[in-house]
Amino acid sequence: MKAPQLPQKGNLFVQALQGKLSFDELSAQQDANTPLGPLHTGRYFVLFDEKEADFKNFKNLLHEKVGMQTASLGDFKAESFNQSKIQSADALIYDNYRIALIGGEKEQMALVKNLNFKGRLVPEKIVSIPEDRPSLLPYDIAQKFTWGIESIQALASQYEGKGVKIAVLDTGIDAAHPHFKNRTIISQSFVPGESPQDGQGHGTHCIGTAGGGKNDKGVRYGVASESELYSFKVLSNRGCGAQSWILEGLEAADQQEVDVVSLSLGSDVSVGEAYDPIYERAFNRIKAIAVVAAGNESRRSRGLISPVGSPANCPSVLAIGAIDIHMKIAEFSCGSINENQSVALSAPGVNVYSSWPTALGDGSGTKTISGTSMATPHVAGVVAQYIEAYPEASKEEIKKKLLQSAKKLSLPKSDMGAGLVQSPV
Repeated sequence: MKAPQLPQKGNLFVQALQGKLSFDELSAQQDANTPLGPLHTGRYFVLFDEKEADFKNFKNLLHEKVGMQTASLGDFKAESFNQSKIQSADALIYDNYRIALIGGEKEQMALVKNLNFKGRLVPEKIVSIPEDRPSLLPYDIAQKFTWGIESIQALASQYEGKGVKIAVLDTGIDAAHPHFKNRTIISQSFVPGESPQDGQGHGTHCIGTAGGGKNDKGVRYGVASESELYSFKVLSNRGCGAQSWILEGLEAADQQEVDVVSLSLGSDVSVGEAYDPIYERAFNRIKAIAVVAAGNESRRSRGLISPVGSPANCPSVLAIGAIDIHMKIAEFSCGSINENQSVALSAPGVNVYSSWPTALGDGSGTKTISGTSMATPHVAGVVAQYIEAYPEASKEEIKKKLLQSAKKLSLPKSDMGAGLVQSPV
């Protein structure tokens, strides 16, 4: 189908993604009163009411009235899927979500808007890695564990996520990384033209924190080291992608009966902007608990606290903020929009040491970086520990236990949520 317009030339944020503009320069040019807001691919979703019978006939309407060729995601359940396999299609039907993605030309879109249906047109977002902050100094690990592992009480826990499935939706994984040599990791790419191999580094780092183990010197940096890991590549090697790739990753996670999904990605939102109904529909349909990075757009030292990004601002997910080793909110960590779309929990997100593709960086296979992206997989690992500890508990019961057990900090609730996530003991 029609490829997403990715990236858009001239946009400051995309320039930063391409390395043409530093994020500090981007921040300096951004007016605190006029956030960038979301970027769009040029394609549209059609969202139908949960009980709207017209959805069943929508494929026929597109074909008969508009002349569109359609494909259904459900037709690919038995095989690996990404949108390169449906290049001749104008629309992709997400049967499980009651959503359609329209990638037709302008003339076709005009006809779609005139069709007699009750669906809602929603622009498809460009999704990216949050603006992770490189650590100014290498993190010196003097002990046999990272400060993050210690602060969330993972060392005191008897649980390491055994038998629990964690899916990380990100830039993929370094399949040959020596720290994962004894682990079976299911990987799949939803990025057209790219393999599941991580060519950016972000995904490998997040997977290492959520479910990795130890480095070659025995230093533990992974939370749920006995979990079953799934790497779904939904962002390109440049660290950006289309919103539909996220939906396809979530669908794959559901087919694999994954227990927790970790998403360290998102889009900016403007102050007062509502959550994205497309994401919310998908998160409501999957069985897994979803943890999502709140975003790194704040500049607290300058008085700028940006709202929680998308999809972290969806009511059905746990939005994760970042704290540092001194138990202070991170300079970049986004804050709550309102009580219904708020930071749920905080986790270690500054100077976080984890795995990194051996072909990238200094070749050591590890890297220390900062961001709510790094906080989020800490929580994903703890979720896996709780599921192992309480295998009969429901999704909502696990969430309740997470929130009730969180360590209260001397921080506003709008920044820390329920507090610092804590492993079950």
